[in-house]
Amino acid sequence: MINPTTRFLHSIEKDGQTAETRTLIILHELGGIANRISKAKRLGHESLFMADIKIDIGQALLQLEMLALDLGLQPEECHRIGLETTWQHFKEWGWGNENHA
Repeated sequence: MINPTTRFLHSIEKDGQTAETRTLIILHELGGIANRISKAKRLGHESLFMADIKIDIGQALLQLEMLALDLGLQPEECHRIGLETTWQHFKEWGWGNENHA
């Protein structure tokens, strides 16, 4: 059985994607997440609307990783840099001073 990775899926994707097209796909995925959250809050039945949000978030994350590959970047490096810079911002804002486990 094949255990898919981002690089594997990216390599077999038909027709490839431009960075612009990939960005539109990402925006579509994020819009679906926002729509799901909005409906859950507005209409109630939160469990119904939120049932598959993990899938939506996973699809958005995968498309972001594929965008990094489209641009010749390493998704893991982008993630690491994102963690480091966000941590620096949090510390600047005083959010990292509490004792967290």
